[in-house]
Amino acid sequence: MPTIDRYVSKHPLISFVNAHAALVGYTGPESYATGGDLIEPNDVKLGRIEDIWPVSGLAINGAGAIRHLMFDASSGLMIWFDNADPHAEIANGTDLSGFTTKLFVIEG
Repeated sequence: MPTIDRYVSKHPLISFVNAHAALVGYTGPESYATGGDLIEPNDVKLGRIEDIWPVSGLAINGAGAIRHLMFDASSGLMIWFDNADPHAEIANGTDLSGFTTKLFVIEG
């Protein structure tokens, strides 16, 4: 289950075309599961999720380490990649709880 630690906004003026949108803070899982971290509509206080865009495409920890993120809309999984090899998914069981980012979530 993802940690949505800062619910920034679901204001009517924050929208994407005719869809509602939310800007949320996201912290990585304590134990990453191969394939990705499931993000469900209730996690981000929306009815359903059309897409999620990591605001910078990156998550950073306190030491400045970087991980790349990509949301797979067909599965609802946020997939994490290693900065040293952006084509390599993070290993199963890796603690990513020190990494944070903001997500722009579009309701479909």
